[in-house]
Amino acid sequence: MPDIRFGNSSYFLYLLMMVAFTWLLYAWLKPRGERFRFNVLLTILMSGFLLHVLKLVLVSDYRAAWPQSLTLASLENLCAISTVVFPFFFLSRKTILLDYLVIVGTLSGLMAFLVPTEGLGRQPFEAAIIRFYYAHFVVFAVPFLTAKLGMHKIDVRRIFKLFPLVYGAMVVVMVNEWMLNAFGIVNATFLDYQSGNFRNTAFVFGIPDIIAFLKPYVYVFVPGFMLTHPVTGEPMHWPLVWAMLPIFIYGTLGAVMTCFFYEGEETRKSLKTLMVTLKLAKPAEEKTP
Repeated sequence: MPDIRFGNSSYFLYLLMMVAFTWLLYAWLKPRGERFRFNVLLTILMSGFLLHVLKLVLVSDYRAAWPQSLTLASLENLCAISTVVFPFFFLSRKTILLDYLVIVGTLSGLMAFLVPTEGLGRQPFEAAIIRFYYAHFVVFAVPFLTAKLGMHKIDVRRIFKLFPLVYGAMVVVMVNEWMLNAFGIVNATFLDYQSGNFRNTAFVFGIPDIIAFLKPYVYVFVPGFMLTHPVTGEPMHWPLVWAMLPIFIYGTLGAVMTCFFYEGEETRKSLKTLMVTLKLAKPAEEKTP
């Protein structure tokens, strides 16, 4: 098959497989009991967690690249963090953590299939690429099924509580890069990261050139001073800070759309109430008997 490129057969192959396997899991789990569903989804999450740790042994390309391949088992991007923490979020059954799992998992997992930055230009059946798609299938499918099977109900009124967790995850990505450099696993300078093309799948350091078509839609919300060095005036992304406003804007939009998808009627009522409170809409007139 051809290398994975936007819009070609290899690109759509994994999208179709993601939809098919998610639907099959949904059809299988729908008539089952709550405990059975919980155990199956937890097992899937744990498989992603174990694969994240054991891939250094299971994939020959990673074994050959040791110890630099340790970066791939680190918390190098948001989906890697999700892979590690989602089993514990799922077990906790805490509302805000399950909100994060459902909303962030659905959006980030889907985006990985739509914009597969690690797969572009690679053969679709390389072991490393199969692992990439399976890991992101787990990140997407379990949150999707958790919501669609009624195991957790998200609420649009709680979405703003998620942003501290999202920003915190991006801080973890930055600390991860600092530690990898400190231990000599990665040997890079700040200028390497500032290119936006070096180990930047979480977009902490800008938009990489491989998806440059997104730049106009993102940078329109970034104040100019956050894209320049405060002393020299040379082009430079302020790590993470540059992305906070775009994440808030697009994250809010994505979270609201996710709430509409999973809880359409309740989301419509909540937003209607908000608009009435803000005097952006008239309250519904009571019907007289």
